[in-house]
Amino acid sequence: MANEIVTKEPQNAVSTDILSDFTVFENAQRIGKILTQSAIIPSNFQNNLPNVMVALEISCRNKLSPIVVMQNLNVIQGRPSWSSKFIIAALSTSRVLNLHYELVEDGEIEVPGGFNGAKKKIKNLKCRAIANDRKTGEERIGPWVTMQMAIAEGWYSKSGSKWQTMPEVMIRYRAATFFANVYYPDLSVGIDVADDDASAPANVPAVNRETVTTGEIVEPAPEAPAKPKRKKEEPKTIEAEAEPVTVEAEPVEDKPAQVVAPQTDNEDAWGAFDD
Repeated sequence: MANEIVTKEPQNAVSTDILSDFTVFENAQRIGKILTQSAIIPSNFQNNLPNVMVALEISCRNKLSPIVVMQNLNVIQGRPSWSSKFIIAALSTSRVLNLHYELVEDGEIEVPGGFNGAKKKIKNLKCRAIANDRKTGEERIGPWVTMQMAIAEGWYSKSGSKWQTMPEVMIRYRAATFFANVYYPDLSVGIDVADDDASAPANVPAVNRETVTTGEIVEPAPEAPAKPKRKKEEPKTIEAEAEPVTVEAEPVEDKPAQVVAPQTDNEDAWGAFDD
């Protein structure tokens, strides 16, 4: 009929969990092998398929580009950590409006680092992040971060720490991550947050790196084929071969052939027909 309504059965959504769907896992390996050969991804992921697979899982779970994840995911002491820049970008694009910082000076404090171990004085900066929630418009104020806190936590005293060379930038980064941890913990759930500090120790486990050929798939070693079971052979019955039987022909006596006397016309009999 022209007005007949055709209904379609709903199709199941394609799974994006690469750790539970074998088909998706195989496709992720193909993508990961190509990414491991790239020279523009961080060194923690180059020629390291397991690390790339972790990054792909995080990108699928958070609906992010794998490149964005790898460029903003630092590996510190064997644990993945988001960079502060990523947290600030995530806050500004999806969670809050008008993100800004309140930065003030609260006197001076003494820190070691002067000549011959003498102490030097630095400004005791204080900073906190302030923003309006994107959905409700409510103003939210983060906790204070101070230079005194940076010294007590050991951020300032690290060798080559950027807290010593650019404290105003680093204190803003830390204030933003504190703000996110308090109001939007879903941005970093399961993953630590790290300052953009080049001196942070990257604990990369020593692995036997191998050059992977594009298109090659890492698969478990095939199991040895099971040996076919041998069928039980039924015992064969051996029949004894019959011995040939010799049949002796009876001797045939030589008998002379019977001689049949030739027939002769009986003239007397034929003469009787004439009468």
